[in-house]
Amino acid sequence: MDETKFWDRVVKALPIIAGVAAVVAPTSVSIAIFFSVISLNDGVRNQMAAHGAQLAALSVAVEANGAAIEALRLELQAQRVENRSEFQEIGEDIDALSADVVELKLDVVQIKGRVENIEQRLPDIESLDDRLDDLEREQAALKERIDALASAE
Repeated sequence: MDETKFWDRVVKALPIIAGVAAVVAPTSVSIAIFFSVISLNDGVRNQMAAHGAQLAALSVAVEANGAAIEALRLELQAQRVENRSEFQEIGEDIDALSADVVELKLDVVQIKGRVENIEQRLPDIESLDDRLDDLEREQAALKERIDALASAE
């Protein structure tokens, strides 16, 4: 019978147990949720701190890259100025060479004119050669006569 009395008491106490469970269960669930949110919040804070550190490192890297880019831009600008100077010097050299080429062309034209003049005078020179040959023959003939007269005396 003791068993029956126990069960009777349990059955009579069920509404009280249910009431206590109804009050305690949401509170314990709320407490569990509260601690899990705190734990989750700590994890999120740790992740945020880690991401903040990564962001700070990336910011430093971006600033360093920005400085490097600025240095490269300045170097490129200096090279452009240097290249402009070199191009100006090359342009001046080209102008000087162009003047020399024009002068050489004028010299060539003058030389061609002289050559043409000489070529035009060549027939005269050839006739002079023929005349000289004739004079040499006449001189040889005169010499023979003088020699003949000298031997006749």
